[in-house]
Amino acid sequence: MPYAELLPLWQETIHYLSLHTRPNLLSDIKALFPVIFALGGEAATAEVARAIMDVARWWR
Repeated sequence: MPYAELLPLWQETIHYLSLHTRPNLLSDIKALFPVIFALGGEAATAEVARAIMDVARWWR
Protein backbone atom coordinates (compact mmCIF):
# COMPACT_ATOMS: atom_id res chain seq x y z
CA MET A 1 0.00 0.00 0.00
CA PRO A 2 1.42 3.43 -0.84
CA TYR A 3 2.69 5.47 2.10
CA ALA A 4 0.22 8.29 1.32
CA GLU A 5 -2.68 5.87 1.76
CA LEU A 6 -1.21 3.93 4.68
CA LEU A 7 -0.43 6.91 6.90
CA PRO A 8 -4.02 8.16 7.34
CA LEU A 9 -5.19 4.61 8.03
CA TRP A 10 -2.43 4.22 10.61
CA GLN A 11 -3.41 7.48 12.32
CA GLU A 12 -7.05 6.41 12.53
CA THR A 13 -6.10 2.93 13.74
CA ILE A 14 -3.70 4.10 16.44
CA HIS A 15 -6.31 6.53 17.77
CA TYR A 16 -8.87 3.73 17.97
CA LEU A 17 -6.38 1.39 19.65
CA SER A 18 -5.46 4.05 22.21
CA LEU A 19 -8.94 3.60 23.65
CA HIS A 20 -8.14 -0.01 24.61
CA THR A 21 -6.51 -1.24 27.78
CA ARG A 22 -2.72 -1.25 27.99
CA PRO A 23 -2.37 -5.04 27.59
CA ASN A 24 -4.64 -5.01 24.54
CA LEU A 25 -2.78 -2.06 23.05
CA LEU A 26 0.54 -3.85 23.46
CA SER A 27 -0.84 -6.92 21.73
CA ASP A 28 -2.22 -4.78 18.92
CA ILE A 29 1.09 -2.96 18.48
CA LYS A 30 2.89 -6.30 18.25
CA ALA A 31 0.53 -7.36 15.46
CA LEU A 32 1.01 -4.02 13.70
CA PHE A 33 4.82 -4.05 13.68
CA PRO A 34 4.86 -4.72 9.91
CA VAL A 35 2.85 -1.53 9.40
CA ILE A 36 5.14 0.42 11.73
CA PHE A 37 8.10 -0.89 9.75
CA ALA A 38 6.45 0.06 6.45
CA LEU A 39 5.89 3.61 7.68
CA GLY A 40 9.17 4.26 9.45
CA GLY A 41 11.58 1.45 8.84
CA GLU A 42 13.83 -0.18 11.38
CA ALA A 43 14.27 3.09 13.27
CA ALA A 44 10.54 3.33 13.94
CA THR A 45 10.24 -0.24 15.18
CA ALA A 46 13.26 0.25 17.45
CA GLU A 47 11.77 3.48 18.84
CA VAL A 48 8.43 1.80 19.56
CA ALA A 49 10.23 -0.99 21.39
CA ARG A 50 12.25 1.54 23.42
CA ALA A 51 9.12 3.51 24.29
CA ILE A 52 7.36 0.35 25.51
CA MET A 53 10.35 -0.53 27.69
CA ASP A 54 10.45 3.03 29.10
CA VAL A 55 6.79 2.89 30.05
CA ALA A 56 7.26 -0.55 31.61
CA ARG A 57 10.00 0.89 33.82
CA TRP A 58 7.74 3.78 34.88
CA TRP A 59 5.01 1.35 36.02
CA ARG A 60 7.26 -0.82 38.21
